[in-house]
Amino acid sequence: MMRVAIKDITRFIGISEETIGRWIKKAAGYLQVLHDRVLKYLKVTESQVDEVWSFVLMKKKTAQRNG
Repeated sequence: MMRVAIKDITRFIGISEETIGRWIKKAAGYLQVLHDRVLKYLKVTESQVDEVWSFVLMKKKTAQRNG
């Protein structure tokens, strides 16, 4: 996942931080509705977490190298 600072977005697009903040709040509201209507009642019986283990192992290697 790529993360971009809000200040970088404002410079690139040319809109204010306040506008971006309003967009984020609006999007969060839609995501809450989606969660409440769809995901909340999803019956998960199986999950794969390969990526999580890759992340954990990389953190462990970095800690061993730096520690």
